[in-house]
Amino acid sequence: MVQQTGQTLAKTALNADVIKIAQKGGGNSALDIGDRATAEWQQNTDLVSITVRAPTAEGAVAGANAIANATIQLAEQGIKDRLKAAQTTFDQLVEAGRLQSAAAESARLNQLGTSLAAQQNAIASESGALTVADPASTAEETGLSRPIAVLIGAAAGLLLGALLSLLLGVRGLRAYSATTLRHLVPDAEVSSPSQTARLAGEVLDSGKRCLAVVATPGASDSAKALAGELADIVRAHGLVVKEAHDVDASRATAMQLLRHDVRDNIRGAVGADMLVVVLNSDGFASSLLQGQSNLRAIVVMRRRRTRISQALRTLTAFERAQPVLVLAR
Repeated sequence: MVQQTGQTLAKTALNADVIKIAQKGGGNSALDIGDRATAEWQQNTDLVSITVRAPTAEGAVAGANAIANATIQLAEQGIKDRLKAAQTTFDQLVEAGRLQSAAAESARLNQLGTSLAAQQNAIASESGALTVADPASTAEETGLSRPIAVLIGAAAGLLLGALLSLLLGVRGLRAYSATTLRHLVPDAEVSSPSQTARLAGEVLDSGKRCLAVVATPGASDSAKALAGELADIVRAHGLVVKEAHDVDASRATAMQLLRHDVRDNIRGAVGADMLVVVLNSDGFASSLLQGQSNLRAIVVMRRRRTRISQALRTLTAFERAQPVLVLAR
């Protein structure tokens, strides 16, 4: 698989589209730079070396760098085009097959959304997979530029992992970065634990006095840690905060704390200015809050552990609570 990918990239680096882009970046004519360039996969490595011959050292260096950068630019544009095509197909499917039953239509849209998220995750995870590992800076007197290496993936893992996922199915894909998440859920606010103070400030300004920190599978500890930090920041603003980190442990507790009338009167019901609860996205407590707006929700997922489809379903369930998606380590 590595050999096939390396050989393919070596051929791509010298195709007409890459050379055309490199012509602008390197100040060479497309004919000249194409005739003077070679690209070779270094066996048993994740590198492709690009070499350019030129009358001057500066021309050789510029040509090699131009081809490397053009290869990356073309790859990134291809990813953008594929993401756009996936979204277009999704929009067409949404409009073409609407069902009369509200429940059936909701289920259909959820299924389409999950499928789109998985497909886009597979595509977006390839973004940044090609990097210039060793830019050309000097040239030999013979006119050969120092080979410039284009690294396939981050140690090949990201790109090859995405290719294998496409072959084996994408339902189990995880989030690797905030960039990937923003590609997949462009309408959602994506944050991180480092922005806890900002998150707390936004909750305070919203006027809502119930904050649900929703843990996707595998993110319970991260959600509890985040909830504790949020509560401490709110207390620093002079408010009394009641925390409940285990509401899923007892249905009775969940019913007592999370009823709609309780959330409308936090002060009278629990004797505090704000209620911060931690709950599992697939638990009973979560079902008491989904589809409602008299609270704020923060959805916590784990980098490389939480499936994209799980996070998307949770965001959809809490969409009326203005959810923020937090990617924790």
